[in-house]
Amino acid sequence: MLYPKNKVRVLMGFFFVKISAWFVLGLWIATQFFSGYTDLFNHAADATGGVAYMAHIGGFVTGLILVFFFRRKTSRARLEGVR
Repeated sequence: MLYPKNKVRVLMGFFFVKISAWFVLGLWIATQFFSGYTDLFNHAADATGGVAYMAHIGGFVTGLILVFFFRRKTSRARLEGVR
């Protein structure tokens, strides 16, 4: 949320590649939703029902909301210069 144009280094096989932070974040949240959904309906698994996946999603949403309350008031030029 604070640095939407940044790139994230991701390990792909044996190499690190730089990918947009938005893409990595979108892929992560989609994986959490998919895994939680499939775990909810997988009766052969233990009785947790995807609670861990839903907890990750809840923490993600909470972080998205709280970032606006806890961010520092600094100039935009200074924030873009810090990587």
